[in-house]
Order: sequence, then structure tokens, then C-alpha cells
Amino acid sequence: MLKIERDKKRLVSFSQFQPVPLPKSEDLRELICNSAAEFFGEFGEEVFLIEGDIWPAEAAQIRADVVALDRHGRSVAIILPRAGEDSQLARAIASVGILARCKPEDFLRGFGADREDKTEQLVKFLGVDLQGINHLQRAILVAERHDVTVLTAAKWLREQSGLDITCIDLSLTVDSANTEFLSFADPSAAKLPIFQLIEPTRSASRPVVKSGQRNPLPWGVERRKQLRTLKYDTQHLRLGYGQTNLSVTQLIDLTDRGIGVETKDPLSVGAYVTVSGDLHGAESAVKLEGRARVAHCRRDNGSFRVGLSFEEIRCQDLY
Repeated sequence: MLKIERDKKRLVSFSQFQPVPLPKSEDLRELICNSAAEFFGEFGEEVFLIEGDIWPAEAAQIRADVVALDRHGRSVAIILPRAGEDSQLARAIASVGILARCKPEDFLRGFGADREDKTEQLVKFLGVDLQGINHLQRAILVAERHDVTVLTAAKWLREQSGLDITCIDLSLTVDSANTEFLSFADPSAAKLPIFQLIEPTRSASRPVVKSGQRNPLPWGVERRKQLRTLKYDTQHLRLGYGQTNLSVTQLIDLTDRGIGVETKDPLSVGAYVTVSGDLHGAESAVKLEGRARVAHCRRDNGSFRVGLSFEEIRCQDLY
């Protein structure tokens, strides 16, 4: 766990407390660049940052947030969570593909006016000569919590194509004095869940659905994979994100695994939110209460379409 000292723009090792949302991508990037040794050291990495711009103009939207070289001369694309981004993994793969086309001199050019001094430091850091730079590429994905689909895909890419993708779960907490701390976890060490199908019932109070289970939300006798929910009024449905309550402007869909909504504010992919409130329709109404994870978030004409994957949800018929 790392303490954030915002006035000095650095990270210092420390302890834990109440969880809050991560800083914005640009703020998190600045913290990492100003405290690279502390940040990467938390999960056993040693890297040399390339802080200058080495990206072609056409890669502006898919570029990695931070680029570095490890001690073996491999380039490392660090992918931070962006509000409204559909897929961190897709951007990671695209960034690695672009980096693969870079030559050693492209990385040295990224040092800018400090090229001579930085190059000398890089030579001392590397275990290979400068011409061995970028012979292989890697990616590190940082998120509040990685989706099981991302972990599965990353594992498959490592095993089948040899692409080195590391996923790091990052959480921000505060203590009673509002001091901030960053903590790190390697989700690849966790066992991927096995989904179990629970038969629907017609009782008024629904069972709690927990991570690792599938529980179809059984309104009506038929068993739909997706419910006809577009006619539900979302006025009383709320999403809790840290200390902020977000209103839902439209319900896109509702399934046994999650809910799709439209909001005015973006949410970070991998973040946890609480789901609470009622959905009222012409013939029925249901109460939802529990927790979900942001699976995707994309901008759509001034608003954001957000997909939430249920982690734990309780459903109850109101009438």
C-alpha cells in the first residue's frame, strides 16, 4: 500500500482504510511518473520511464498512458483506466502493436532535451545494449478491479501467443484524517469463478446473487436471458460510486448477470458501484439492492452507456 502526498506529487509506502474511487487517469499518470520506483516496486517491477512522446499522430486515441523499458530492454505499455473506454485490453493490444514498430532511436528521441543524460542512465539500467531495446513488448493493465473476461483473455494471450500481459488491481483508501493510500493486488493469482445455474422461483423475495453464481432474475414464468425492461421508469434507481450518488437516465437492459444503464457521468471500468432503488413499470415493479462492477462504459451523444456486472444483488417484487 502506498500513501499519496498530493502536494509533493509522490507516493510513499504506508497503510489502509475506507475505499474511494481512483484518481482520474491523468492524475494517476502524474503520480506514477513522479514516483515510478515506488509504484512499480509494489508489484515487483523495475522499469525506466520514457516520458517523452514517441507515438505517431494517428495513435492519439489508442496510445498507452505510460511507456517504459524493463531491465531486459522490453518495452512496456502501461494502460490506466479511462472514463468511457470500452476495453482496456483492446487498447493494450493496439499499443503493443504500435510499440513493436518502434526502433531503438525512437525511444531515445522520447528523452527530448535530456537525451544525453537519460541515455547514459538507461545504459546503466539495462542488461542489454541499446540496440537490444524493444526486441519484445509487454503490457501492464491497471484497474480498480479486472473483469474475469479480461483475466481469461490475458491468460489465453500469454499461453497461446506469448504476449506478456500483467493485470494489477489498484484500490484507493482514506483514513479518518482523509489521508490517501494506494494498495495493489495481483488478480491472476485468484481462481477464476465457475458459474452455477440456479433455477428460478416465484417467491416474492429473491435470493442474494453472489460472485461466482448465475441466478436468472425470474419475473414471470418464462425464462428469458434478457428481460423486457426498457419500459421501466428509472427515476428511483441510484448508483453509488464512492461518496457520489449517480442518477440513471435510462435503462438499456437487465439480465441475470447484470444491468445496462445510461448515465450523465462516466464510470471507470473495473470500479465497484452500489445499485439501489426501484424499477416501476406498467404491470410490475421491482426493488434492487446490492453491488456491481463496471464492465464497460462508452460515450453516446453527451451521455454514457454503462454495463454493470452483478457481484451481489437482491431482487424483490413490489407488486
